[in-house]
Amino acid sequence: TILAGTVTEAENGIVTVSTAVGPVSLPGASTGGATVALAIRPEHLVLGDAKGDVALGAGKVGDVVFQGSFKRVLATSALDPALQFIAKASASATVQAGDTIAVSCNAQDIILLAD
Repeated sequence: TILAGTVTEAENGIVTVSTAVGPVSLPGASTGGATVALAIRPEHLVLGDAKGDVALGAGKVGDVVFQGSFKRVLATSALDPALQFIAKASASATVQAGDTIAVSCNAQDIILLAD
């Protein structure tokens, strides 16, 4: 999952980025006004009630693919329809196409990419 954004604040090793799903703060270094991308690997997205410390809004599940030991979940952001969440959920997860689920992650799992 890739979020585009602009750095609004960067101090004391914490960067705040304005994105289509709201402000996201994470450890890192950048300069104010810089255009960046935030990458989140599928295994680091948290779906449903178990919340990470960075809320990414709700997602409408479009596809769930069982892949043996896990399920690959594709969901469209309710806040930015151009944004697709790609998550790796446990094989026992009860998520299914058509569900609307909360999506979050932990700040330390976000990768800050300079533009």
